[in-house]
Amino acid sequence: MSIYSIENAHGQLVRDLDFNPNKQYYLASCGDDCKVKFWDTRNATEPVKTLEEHSHWVWNVRYNHSHDQLILTGSSDSRVILSNMVSISSEPFGHMVDDDELSDQEEQHQEEKYESWVESILFLSDQHDHCICTGRKGDGDAEDQS
Repeated sequence: MSIYSIENAHGQLVRDLDFNPNKQYYLASCGDDCKVKFWDTRNATEPVKTLEEHSHWVWNVRYNHSHDQLILTGSSDSRVILSNMVSISSEPFGHMVDDDELSDQEEQHQEEKYESWVESILFLSDQHDHCICTGRKGDGDAEDQS
């Protein structure tokens, strides 16, 4: 079992973190210093990359599980930002799959995943004015997992 410690990762409180699903040593963290930082836990003396897009506390950070260059962050500046971090991705530059490369079955699966993702985002933005939540809207009542 490996235990990692990143001392003084943020100037203030660390609010959230998420491991890259495709690169086991890469970790994203966010906090009250309004920054999102990306770390290689094998050498965590300095972040690999830092984003400073938010103007207030960053509460959430999440990697997209299908395309790890896509990072979603939520902040108390009332913004959700989707960033494209190709430089620290496991996929080669510009390797978002083209529609021409997909079979009909793969294309239908991609469309279903996209529709489900859009439905989730619309549900989150429509139902919650002042918070960032995770979860999906199902056929029944919505489950809030704040």
